[in-house]
Amino acid sequence: MVSAIVVGGFFGYLLDRWLHTKPVFMLVLGAVGFYVGVRDVLRRVTQGE
Repeated sequence: MVSAIVVGGFFGYLLDRWLHTKPVFMLVLGAVGFYVGVRDVLRRVTQGE
């Protein structure tokens, strides 16, 4: 879960540096990474039942 957030935030950081924007993409892609991480955890928990 943490790796999805870090990877999303990192790619957002790279996009922000490349496009010279404020940390918009870092926040957006970090949120997407958080969603993907939570979804993965929930999928693994429901498969275990």
